[in-house]
Amino acid sequence: MSGIVGILSLHGGPVDASLLQALTESMAFRGPDVQRVWRGEGIGLGHALLSVAPESAREEQPLSIDGGVWIVADARIDGRARLLSELQSAGQQCSQSAADAELMLGAYAAWGEACVDHLLGDFSFAIWDATRQALFCARDQVGIKPFYYAANDHWLAFSNTLDCLRTQPWVSADLNEASVADFLLFGATQNRTATIFSHIQRLPAAHTLNCRGGRLAVRQYWTPPFDEEIHYKRSADYVDHFRGLLQTAVQDRVRSERAVISLSGGLDSTSVAAFACCTGVHELRAVTMVCDTVIPDTERHYSGLFARSQAIPVDYLACDSYYTSTAPDFRQIWSAQPTQNVLPELNAEFWKLASRTSRVLLTGEGGDVGLYPSNSHFRRLLRSGRLGRFLYDGAQYSISRRRLPPIGFRTWLQRRFAVRDKWHMDFPDWLNTDLESRLNLRERWQQMALCAWAAHPTRPEAAGALLAAYWQNCFEELDPGTTRVCLEYAHPYFDLRLLRFLFSVPPVPWTLDKYLIRSSLRNMAPEAVRLRPKTPLSGNPLLTFVRKNREIFSQVPRNIARYVDRRKYSAFVESQAAFGETGYTFPLRVTMLSAWLTQQGLSKGN
Repeated sequence: MSGIVGILSLHGGPVDASLLQALTESMAFRGPDVQRVWRGEGIGLGHALLSVAPESAREEQPLSIDGGVWIVADARIDGRARLLSELQSAGQQCSQSAADAELMLGAYAAWGEACVDHLLGDFSFAIWDATRQALFCARDQVGIKPFYYAANDHWLAFSNTLDCLRTQPWVSADLNEASVADFLLFGATQNRTATIFSHIQRLPAAHTLNCRGGRLAVRQYWTPPFDEEIHYKRSADYVDHFRGLLQTAVQDRVRSERAVISLSGGLDSTSVAAFACCTGVHELRAVTMVCDTVIPDTERHYSGLFARSQAIPVDYLACDSYYTSTAPDFRQIWSAQPTQNVLPELNAEFWKLASRTSRVLLTGEGGDVGLYPSNSHFRRLLRSGRLGRFLYDGAQYSISRRRLPPIGFRTWLQRRFAVRDKWHMDFPDWLNTDLESRLNLRERWQQMALCAWAAHPTRPEAAGALLAAYWQNCFEELDPGTTRVCLEYAHPYFDLRLLRFLFSVPPVPWTLDKYLIRSSLRNMAPEAVRLRPKTPLSGNPLLTFVRKNREIFSQVPRNIARYVDRRKYSAFVESQAAFGETGYTFPLRVTMLSAWLTQQGLSKGN
């Protein structure tokens, strides 16, 4: 949504007014409606507004109610009625039509830094408290809104737009070698606090940053919910509860009469679209990216079935020509950090289609997190010796699904006898040996190959996914500060109220094979869509593209010798493995890193 920026003098000196104005105006591409700045003693705040709701149309930021506490925020606050009630009980009066930033100031006035415990939604914000001479910043619990910062002995600067910070004269362009190595190995940095630049940090999801007296403190304020399992007497109660929460999550994210949804035809996006139809939206359109010839693709079929059943217009974007006819144009790579997105023009066309209807794009992302346990549930019960629960859940699964429960016996055999599946990848031996040794990259590779489980009784994989860097990286790549398109992604399945419920429902039968979603869509979607099997894509169009342009991706760039042994890499790209089903990602990343360094003017000395 909106762009935010701030500069804090750690010694009370004045903030350069022209610099603050320039930084704010540099974000006009993501906040084109209004750009405003405010300066106080040793502090300056800037805001570039992208209006996406009736409340934000009247919003003026930087905002203060009393002249002593100021806020800049990129935020959508959910559960407004509940928050207004809590604020009233705490002695804070806010009108029902108050902008989100005003509600956040009221929450800070009522509870101080504990205000984040009362906020639901997607947000990154900074509050300057002149009385305490303290800066308080926060990022939402899942990390949908970015927050970057840089500091030295004299200044602290922050923004939700990475390029904005890079224009600060004192912020170094030196690269973070560990982040570069992570990109080559995994496609993105795995450190939630790091960026590709050594001098610019990320505030991780569910964390706050406090700066007072020149001291910075970062703390975590939220962890994935750890509630007792919910046991209802009637199966229908689970479905009703889920329907109510999903509809509320969708409704909180659609505050205008027009909405657009990324509709793939899968269960997650279909369920979001189904409940969007129940919110009273005057105009709902769908956009769907499809392949018609490159690979056998059923997305057009299933999305069309549902859209016709609800009379939802669909704009289809056929990708085939991009994957088969387009050579990579590295001049189009504008991302602030290295990216594997080798076809930015394809995404740009998708965003253009979506933004014709609305500035907010609904998605089904997050359904796989909330309903994650997959086959590991039964293996976990056996490993922990919970034989009674194993037998009970196995019987429940067999009755509801009419087949034996998936206990992962084949996976166990593969691990027991070290049988590699087709997705196994060996550590790349073409990395610069000094870099590999200095950063212990082989050990890091092995650690990342392990499941990212977290302490949770029934949903360790889901909790681990929320605490890992993957989703945070995805959200940052979809943020307008990266895409440079005035389109905000909204993900109802990452609503905290819905996540808390999904983390508490019994895995059997509700989360396996997304049985809960299938049950909730009864009479809301065609049976062919509701009961469609969950299957992976029958092919990889990106692999087709890389193979078609093999000559380009086989080149050995000169500007990355610091990270890659060019002789060994040359031998690798000539091998069969380099363009196999998994190996192709390595030449893709090496080529994209080289192109990004060139585009950023960072090749020299790196």
